[in-house]
Amino acid sequence: MKNTFAVDQYNIEEIFNEENFSGAIMGMGLSKSYQQGSKKICIYNTINGQDKLVFKNNKVKCPAEYPEKKK
Repeated sequence: MKNTFAVDQYNIEEIFNEENFSGAIMGMGLSKSYQQGSKKICIYNTINGQDKLVFKNNKVKCPAEYPEKKK
């Protein structure tokens, strides 16, 4: 039987160590984190919607609050 996936199955990076968090103030702050390959992904709920931080090192711990942009 032939594989007919639209995406090359060998180039997909597995997601692991997925964690969900609940924010203290109206659901704001860190909501989800996971590792994908050698990267650490941190998803935040902010006033402007969802924002994402991507770290090249998957050993990094996600900050509880999304860092403010310097002006």
